[in-house]
Amino acid sequence: FPADNIIMITQSTDISGSHQHLEQLVVAGRFNEARNLAVDITTKHPDDARAWYTLAGIYSQLQQLDEVIACCRQVTRLNPDQAGAHYNLAIGLQQTGHLSEAVSSYRECLRINPGNIRVLMNLGRLLSQQGNHEDALQLFQQAVAADSGCPEAYYCSGIQLQAVGRLHEAATAYQKAVHLLPDYFEAVNNLGHIYNELGELKKS
Repeated sequence: FPADNIIMITQSTDISGSHQHLEQLVVAGRFNEARNLAVDITTKHPDDARAWYTLAGIYSQLQQLDEVIACCRQVTRLNPDQAGAHYNLAIGLQQTGHLSEAVSSYRECLRINPGNIRVLMNLGRLLSQQGNHEDALQLFQQAVAADSGCPEAYYCSGIQLQAVGRLHEAATAYQKAVHLLPDYFEAVNNLGHIYNELGELKKS
């Protein structure tokens, strides 16, 4: 469960002493102590969404995925529009194999923040792995619209287009990926395969 997938807590001007101490422990990397303090806060204040969110991040650092999921569920229950909690919940669910629930959580995150390219890419990859290429393509195209300088978004669009037989469009997507990143081996390789396939089709 990569640490960079977690959207960590932010400071608040109205933070309590306990929260401030908790933040200091997290920043110092003292995650076991931070966990104990966060558990104490959430036990005494079960409606403290901020503490649950922080605890989710701590459990992520400790590689305790079931606890990450449980904490993120608490946050989304208390604050349904907390996009970061939905995203972290989706990551945890995906890592533990609960793919349908992960899709739902990613979609909730996009409901709140439609242009989040990280969520668009993650959900697109997940749907692609499930064989849902049309829906995945829509997400990757949205990612391209959100960031036209992202070669991976073009590459992933190309994969979906190639999977559904739209080879000319797939070639164009791969070309754009290579234009942005000339040493993008996977895109160059797939583009070569498409050129070969299109050449064979012309001969037939």
